[in-house]
Amino acid sequence: MVSLYVLVIATAAFRIAGLLGVGIFRGFTDCLRCGFAVMFVFTGVSHFTSMKDDFVRMIPFEFFRNDATVYATGAIEIAGALWLASGRRVGTICVLFIVFLAAVLPANIYASVNDITLGGRPPTELHLRVMAQVLYMALLAFVGLAGMHRNRR
Repeated sequence: MVSLYVLVIATAAFRIAGLLGVGIFRGFTDCLRCGFAVMFVFTGVSHFTSMKDDFVRMIPFEFFRNDATVYATGAIEIAGALWLASGRRVGTICVLFIVFLAAVLPANIYASVNDITLGGRPPTELHLRVMAQVLYMALLAFVGLAGMHRNRR
């Protein structure tokens, strides 16, 4: 759930910057897009920290349960965050992130059902984890559609 706090705080900070006159952050969708970029950098970087072993334990499929999978997903999150922050082809990266979140949802479910700690904290309850993932997907769809609509003008 820390990722949700990061998303909310970063989006709010960008919105405040917009209200203070920073042009790029005048629109809510740009603030949310950049908030997601911060969130995905935050979560991506965590794959390269001491939490890596917790992430490995979260992987439900034995074949993929290794450091390489964790590093790859972290790199995907960071690269995607940079793409999202660039503001280019926002619809495409939002669709890719939605697919990514759907792909890692089984790991979140597995961690919750099997009481796998993350950073020493107990796992988030299953319904909250799933609701957070669905919320992220819905908000990314919103950002992606807004980005595609803006590009048509």
